[in-house]
Amino acid sequence: RKAHQPRGSDHVQLHERCFRIRFTGELFPTYEEYIDHLLAYQSRTWSCGLTGKSKLTFEEAQLSEKTAQKKVDDAFPEFFV
Repeated sequence: RKAHQPRGSDHVQLHERCFRIRFTGELFPTYEEYIDHLLAYQSRTWSCGLTGKSKLTFEEAQLSEKTAQKKVDDAFPEFFV
């Protein structure tokens, strides 16, 4: 699987009313687009890219990757990397 790239916000004008997904920073001009993406992020279809743990929400997968990376960084001194 390839890494998820959050959508850019260049399609939303700063003066417009918009909806923002907290954990990705993505902005959506309509509530419908916002809800569609939010539901996709909340679905248990994501996996941790480092541990392979599956059936996670997007936020859980991000946290799992961050935690796993910290464990690797702590376990191996910088000169081994």
